[in-house]
Amino acid sequence: MALAALLALLLLPLTVEALYRQGGKDDGLLLQIGVGSWRGFPVQVPIRQIDQPSKPGILRGLPGRLFSIMLGSPKKPSLEMSLGTARFLSRYCRLIDLKVALGTGDAASTGVAAGALWGIWGALHPLLPPRCQSRVCIQPHFNQRELSLRAQCIFQFKLGHIIFTGLRSFLRYSVQKGAKSFG
Repeated sequence: MALAALLALLLLPLTVEALYRQGGKDDGLLLQIGVGSWRGFPVQVPIRQIDQPSKPGILRGLPGRLFSIMLGSPKKPSLEMSLGTARFLSRYCRLIDLKVALGTGDAASTGVAAGALWGIWGALHPLLPPRCQSRVCIQPHFNQRELSLRAQCIFQFKLGHIIFTGLRSFLRYSVQKGAKSFG
């Protein structure tokens, strides 16, 4: 009975919804995980500004904290690790909803910045799988200084995929580490 329940849990789709907001009064990361059609309770991770002198080569803010937790140290994450993570997650993406309000105080530089953001999105959009819906809104505020971001991503995958991918990564790392020590 327990084995059947474990197999069902491994094969049911797991949905992870992440909502990141910055530039307002409810800044933070909101995570909600569900199994099958059941949605769990949302967990709010508040974002606090830490007054530290900036160190070159170390990511700051939420991405830096997440990568330092994954790496176990405040080292600079490699481009290879970032691309591998993005490639892995893009297969399971179901929705990307991005809203950016941008203003520099100068109309010309605001227009250039908004155009650059649209250019970055235009380069990234073809890399998404066809079943991933995307809604992007980049709203320039030409006569005021403002930066607010709301990003929502929904990923759906099976727990069995996570376990298989983790084992494959562990084995690949072990083989590469063994080859370096002998070669």
